Amino acid sequence: MGSWIKGLAAGHRRFAERLADRQSTTVPSQDLGYGDLGVSFSVWAGPGRDAILQPPKPEIPPSPQILQRVMDREADWEADWEAAD
Repeated sequence: MGSWIKGLAAGHRRFAERLADRQSTTVPSQDLGYGDLGVSFSVWAGPGRDAILQPPKPEIPPSPQILQRVMDREADWEADWEAAD
């Protein structure tokens, strides 16, 4: 088990060295007096954490039967309120 862990650690070190070497590679300029153009392989930042904007859901108008039930219920409440006075 110990040799396996040592092998994994050595593999990780080799990988980290190769990755660091690739990330430090620059693109040379065609003009020799200008210098390099920057890093060859930019680091991937991953997906953003911003909200996904979505249009509002369309408003669904209530059916005439529902409107009638609401009006009947409100009329019943008003009648109960007036009877309590």
